[in-house]
Amino acid sequence: MMRSNTGVSVAVRGPDKQIVVRYLELRPWRERYPILKLPLLRGVATLFESLYVGWKMLGESAAISIGEDPDKKDESLGFALFLGLALAIALFAAAPAWVFTVLPGSWSTLERSFVEGLVRLLIFIGYIVAIGFYEDVKRLFEYHGAEHQVIKCHEAGLPLEPANARQFSPLHPRCGTSFIMVTLVVGILVFSFIPREFAFLPEALGFLGRVVAKLALLPLVAGVSYELIRLAGKAGREGASASIVARVALWLTTPGLWLQRLTTRPARDEMLEVAIASLRRALEGPEPPKEIAVP
Repeated sequence: MMRSNTGVSVAVRGPDKQIVVRYLELRPWRERYPILKLPLLRGVATLFESLYVGWKMLGESAAISIGEDPDKKDESLGFALFLGLALAIALFAAAPAWVFTVLPGSWSTLERSFVEGLVRLLIFIGYIVAIGFYEDVKRLFEYHGAEHQVIKCHEAGLPLEPANARQFSPLHPRCGTSFIMVTLVVGILVFSFIPREFAFLPEALGFLGRVVAKLALLPLVAGVSYELIRLAGKAGREGASASIVARVALWLTTPGLWLQRLTTRPARDEMLEVAIASLRRALEGPEPPKEIAVP
């Protein structure tokens, strides 16, 4: 999947081995609603817009890959989304919150929040490592790497060909994996302000109040994380002349590149071809037909 200023494209190799490209004309939410350009709000808007577009395009790509009509509504996708959200809340919000409540009462809130954040990070890394043993997920990680390699090839000004894209690393500083890593770190600090106890809940269920509070604060965490990534990108462009704040932000985003070693793989040429088809379509804009087949 590739995104441009005018829309998003997704390329999939269908059962007949041809590459099918779908394009969705999409005006960014920040362009439609100028208030979303404000600091913090732009990060929240980007997060939810990315979730919406990603889920929509994931459904279309899944249909194309098995030869079905991507425009046909699939009720099972909604159920899968519900299960995915429930699993995410259980693993990355409820479980760490429960750990927070069982830590020694003599510990400070910040100390307990740090351990809670560490547990959340270990659960996330363990989850990525575990699913990485599945062959389908390995292919997904290769396609993830293909996206990065092709983007780097384009940014370097080289012709979009597999031979050129192959020479680039599958790691990219603007990857969503880096964003997740930064949110995990920022969450430790933000969630430390959540009270230890909730008067409306019995002590045994106190962690549920913490889960609700963490979900409510998630937009704030996402907004702060987005601003840090913007600063990190600025530091990467300006180098030694960047401000101290920007350089600190760059340092905070570095672990995200380490984490990408788990979520990306160097892509094969057949995968680079798919990523190239998607990027070319995204760069063309909304004028060409909605669907084309590439031999």
